[in-house]
Amino acid sequence: SVVSNLANAIWRNVDVVIGGENLLQSFDNSYNIGSWFDIVLNSSRLRAPYLLQKEVFWMDDADNKANSEDPAIYPVLEGGVRPATVNRGALKRSKMIEQGKQVTLISDLNCSLFKSGKLLPHNLDVRVSLTKNY
Repeated sequence: SVVSNLANAIWRNVDVVIGGENLLQSFDNSYNIGSWFDIVLNSSRLRAPYLLQKEVFWMDDADNKANSEDPAIYPVLEGGVRPATVNRGALKRSKMIEQGKQVTLISDLNCSLFKSGKLLPHNLDVRVSLTKNY
C-alpha cells in the first residue's frame, strides 16, 4: 500500500549541522517516524486536504487494524462485483500516484530551527544532509 507520509518517507536520515554543532541527527528511518508523529499530534483535521495536496499525507481510514494494513487497495472482483475498499485513506493516496502520475512533494524539514520565526546570524555555516531511503 502507499505509505501515509510519502513526503517524509523518502528520507532515511536527515542531519542538520550549524556552525559545527549537530542540531538534528536522525538514526536509520527515525526521521520519517518522528515527522509522522509531529504531523499527527500537531495538525488540525482542517489541514488534512492541504497535507494531501502538498505531501500526499492522509491517515489510514479503515474499520480495523488488519484492514488498515491490507495491501489490496483495489479489492478483487467477486462474482463481477467489486467489494468496498477496506482502507479508504490508502485509496485516496494511491489515486494521486496511480498509473505513474508525477507529484511534486512540498514538505517542511522536521527541525525546530526551521520552524522558528527568528532570523539567523549572517555568514552562519548551515549544512543539511538528506540521505534517500531505499
